[in-house]
Order: sequence, then C-alpha cells, then structure tokens
Amino acid sequence: MAQDQPYSQVEDAEVYEDTPANNPWMRGVFMFLFVLMFALAETLLSIIALLQFLWSVVTKAPNKQLRAFGYSMSIWMRDVAQFQACETEEKPFPFAPWPKDG
Repeated sequence: MAQDQPYSQVEDAEVYEDTPANNPWMRGVFMFLFVLMFALAETLLSIIALLQFLWSVVTKAPNKQLRAFGYSMSIWMRDVAQFQACETEEKPFPFAPWPKDG
C-alpha cells in the first residue's frame, strides 16, 4: 500500500507555535474583517467590470486605469483567500502595502 497520507494534525501542531501572533481568536477577528472587506471588493470588482465593458463599447479599447486597478484588486482578493485558508499568516492590505498593478 502506498505511503501517501494526508497531513497529520500532530505535524501541524508541532509547527504551530503558541505566540500572541498565532492566537486563534485574534485570527478569527481578522478573518471576519476580511470576509466583510472581500464582499465589498466583490461588489467593487463587479462595478469595475461593468464600467470597463461600457468603456470598451464606447471607445473600442479597455481603460488602462480600470484594467490596472482590477488587476491589483484581483491580487488583493487572492491574498485574502490565502489568508482565509490559512495558507499564509501575512495579512493583506490594509496591514500590508496594496498590491502593485501589472
């Protein structure tokens, strides 16, 4: 039988240090705040998409500023998703610089 096994909780517990930065209740507060900000970002991204579409219909070309902001917004949303999934401990904006546009 293959030795492929999912991560064990013991291995995760050994890596997870009990420090103030790793307080699960504080992380929960930040996760809740990022849920609210993510929902707002989804709405904002939908508005940007609609504006970009209308701009493209009128001018036959995308708006560079909307495209750059949409790109940086998508990077921020990715960073939030990684924080929410416990992929990283680094909190995204506003606790870090805003992602640079492409």
